[in-house]
Amino acid sequence: MSIYRIIILLAVVLALDGCEKNHEPQQQAALIFGMAHGFCAGDCAHFFQLKDGQLFRDVVERYTGSEPAFEVTPMSKDQYEIAKQLIQDFPDYLTNNPNTTFGCPDCADQGGYHLYYKSETAVSYWHIDTSLENVPAEIRDYMSKVRTVVDQLKN
Repeated sequence: MSIYRIIILLAVVLALDGCEKNHEPQQQAALIFGMAHGFCAGDCAHFFQLKDGQLFRDVVERYTGSEPAFEVTPMSKDQYEIAKQLIQDFPDYLTNNPNTTFGCPDCADQGGYHLYYKSETAVSYWHIDTSLENVPAEIRDYMSKVRTVVDQLKN
């Protein structure tokens, strides 16, 4: 190998090594889930946010139809462990049907489930009837999990 080839090879290696790399961590998805009742007194909304490996409780008493606000201090690791399955098991059916209302949430004063899934590029939402016979079969098991998790965390 000639000296010129070695110099060119070294120059290429040094040039590539000097390229700036993006060291920012990739943002993970966030999931907001909860239940709200329109006709009640007191704390009528129970929402939680799974974000960056932590769980946060809402700071609202009523659901206004937009994303609720959350405490800045995360809930305990044990509570996070209860909820993390919801982001891990998030159904493809919901992802494939974004920004949708299933059934008639809170139409009969039964409350409604509300989900927001936030990726790097978009926010999708779903409003879902608590009467699971009024929602697609593909999400009934998942919504049962949401109910169980909300019930365990809201107290």
